[in-house]
Parts: sequence; structure tokens; C-alpha cells
Amino acid sequence: MDSHDERVRQQALQHLARVLGVEKESLEQAPLPDSELARRQLDTMQRELEAVADAQLLREMTAGTLLIWVGTYCAQMVRCSRIDPARVARVIGETPAH
Repeated sequence: MDSHDERVRQQALQHLARVLGVEKESLEQAPLPDSELARRQLDTMQRELEAVADAQLLREMTAGTLLIWVGTYCAQMVRCSRIDPARVARVIGETPAH
């Protein structure tokens, strides 16, 4: 993983932690519990991915072939940042590279 990818991944994790009101480290260590809070967290991740998604990602999400977990969220934010860094920056607060 290059430095840009790692920076976006870390920023995506920090953003999720802030939005979900949890410690960043807890997102990296344990799966989300099966609870109402977890469902809201997954809904948040899905909405944010939809906001930055390209056509391929939208097809995967619509078809139900993409399971959204914290790692998937971060990986897709990294991938989408290569396509449209400004859009990802608006969602996760990351400053796009020039």
C-alpha cells in the first residue's frame, strides 16, 4: 500500500470513528455487534460509499455482491479516491493530493 492509500485508509477510519462515536482502534479490532447501533453504523457506511461510488461500485452494491464492513469501507474509499479524490475528501474530510 503506498503512502496515499494508507493516508486515505487512516482518514476513513478516523472519520468512521468520529461519526460512529467509537475509538478508531475498536473499528480495527472487532466486528460490529448485531444491534440497532451496528445497523445504523452499516447504514452510515453504505450511504457514504454511495456518495463516492463509481458505476462499478454502485452495481456491486445494488446487486448485493459487496458486503460492507469497516475494511471494505476503507478499501473502497481508497479506490474511489484514485478516481475522484475531491468527492472522497468531502465525505471523509481528507485533503486531496495535488
